[in-house]
Amino acid sequence: MPPQSPAAEAAARPATGWVPTKPPDTNLLAVLSLIIGFLAVLGLPGRWAAEEVFFGGLTFVFGIAAFVLGVVAIGQIREQGQAGHGMAVTGVVLGTVAFALGFMQALGSNAFAW
Repeated sequence: MPPQSPAAEAAARPATGWVPTKPPDTNLLAVLSLIIGFLAVLGLPGRWAAEEVFFGGLTFVFGIAAFVLGVVAIGQIREQGQAGHGMAVTGVVLGTVAFALGFMQALGSNAFAW
């Protein structure tokens, strides 16, 4: 058998070393939690409401939605190894803040006045 060139020998050996991989997908619920939490803290849901009393209600609901989506996203990220943990945690924090702001605003308004 005639001697082979170094390039031919390298081509005959199996490849070792770094193999490019696809980065993990970002969890959609984490993204939604971040967006809804951000909108809730800004109070945008209340700006769409016709009544001032309803402002606290929408911020309250958006805060709960951001919190729940963030908690579910954290669980999915741990199970499936997806990206987006920081977004999910931020959505949970923003959802909690929006929930508290909405609750305080509802207490301060005439929503509970009989």
